Amino acid sequence: MNTNEMEDVIEFFPRIHTDERGSSISVFDRNKFQEITGIDFQLDQEYVAHNLHARTIRGIHYQKFIQQAKIVRCEPDSSLGIFIVIIDLREYEWQTFLKVYSKALIPGSLIYVPKGCAFGYQTLDDNTTVRYLIEGSYEKNYACGIRYNDPFFNIQWPFAPSVISKQDLNWEDYKIKI
Repeated sequence: MNTNEMEDVIEFFPRIHTDERGSSISVFDRNKFQEITGIDFQLDQEYVAHNLHARTIRGIHYQKFIQQAKIVRCEPDSSLGIFIVIIDLREYEWQTFLKVYSKALIPGSLIYVPKGCAFGYQTLDDNTTVRYLIEGSYEKNYACGIRYNDPFFNIQWPFAPSVISKQDLNWEDYKIKI
């Protein structure tokens, strides 16, 4: 398990059991996760996104009012993984508020994204599948986003995007509420 400057963004690796039959993996165990992190993650939804092309960007998404925590996994069908971006939008976390955390997430590993943070990623190769375990319901009316090239955050993506949705291209510039 790895942590970073945003202490509650946590990367972890599931245990793989192998024997003469092959292998099995427990991707997520709520009790073990809580025992290790102190976070009681309540699974409400599971979402799977399959991306056909390398350099696809999804996000950067968050919800107002009804926030979601996520555990995100780049499935092992990708050989290179994904480049993740997490932006802390929690005003009460004064030490990390508006900070950007980004890194390459290797296939098979998972990362915990706390409530109140925006999340997005870029695929690093073709045919990449990303699985989300989500705490909190999706509410379309509260869905928001930050454009991948928003000048306020100046995110350094590894590549220019090859595919990005119209919605994700059209988010307005981020403005701090005063």
